[in-house]
Amino acid sequence: MKVFLTGGTGFIGSHVANVLHSRGHEIVALARPTSDTAHLESLGATIARGDVTDPASLEAAAAGCDIVIHAAAVVGPVGKWEHFEAVGVQGTANVIRAAQSAGIRRFIHVGSIAVYGSRPGGRTYSESTPFDYTPEGWNHYVREKVRSEQALWEAHGYQRIAATSMRPSIVIGPGDRNFLPRAIDVVNFRFARITGSGNNYIAFVVVEEVADAIVRAAEREETAGQAYNLSGTPRITQRQLFNTMTDLLGKPPITGTMSFNMAMRSAGLLEAWWRLARRPGEPPVTRFGVALVGQQFQVDTTRAREQLGWEGNASYEDALRRSLEWHRANVTSAV
Repeated sequence: MKVFLTGGTGFIGSHVANVLHSRGHEIVALARPTSDTAHLESLGATIARGDVTDPASLEAAAAGCDIVIHAAAVVGPVGKWEHFEAVGVQGTANVIRAAQSAGIRRFIHVGSIAVYGSRPGGRTYSESTPFDYTPEGWNHYVREKVRSEQALWEAHGYQRIAATSMRPSIVIGPGDRNFLPRAIDVVNFRFARITGSGNNYIAFVVVEEVADAIVRAAEREETAGQAYNLSGTPRITQRQLFNTMTDLLGKPPITGTMSFNMAMRSAGLLEAWWRLARRPGEPPVTRFGVALVGQQFQVDTTRAREQLGWEGNASYEDALRRSLEWHRANVTSAV
């Protein structure tokens, strides 16, 4: 296939490019003018300079391709809604229109289990779980992922594209600039606490396995019209996660605890102080982070196993170790 790939310089997208290359597919990768494309070029990808917010650049890049894999999005707990909307929501609509203009039917969308919201309430997330159309006011990421999928399925319903949505849980592994740096911040935070008992299970999946599932779906016509949850089979609790992180970083374990409600209130106050103090970046603890690691998340991946032959069996501890090694080599040595 000749694949038009967005987000190819990002975390998941770069691993998708690796799998596409290993299976002999041709890659046309969208990249902003300032993006580092050395890795994509090493795979023989054609670099199409542009941006998901620039429709003209998309139409030129998509011409002649057979399928779209759309991995570009805004990921994170902070930022203005206008940015999430422009890149994640309107950007998705722009890529869909470019695909239609180029005569591309197959469209693989890299979504997230975030469409189900960050308040599991004891449910197991399956592909039929309703979307969270009323997320918390601060939760722009959930809002972005829900609205981008709404655009996807609307276009599919009108037969403008033949869509597939891939919905990974928290993705970890080398190249991660999202979860790992935030976990490091928590471990280094002097007031860090375990939320609740710490025995809740966190939904993780390793990035190489996510990329494999995405390409498997792209290679199968029968996946059109389907969504696939992607989450690993191994189980890891919040306490085990932070013990792994403190071991990897050579830090003392986090022993203090705090109730979930108190942790959410404290994180909200810290976010407010951070804004008032005009501190750069984001605080070491956020409501988004507390919601992700402080609750019991269970994800049903039966459909991916049965229809894609996919198994998410990779070790989380190994993925975190490799992620930290990559982080030290490429981002900072101060961890």
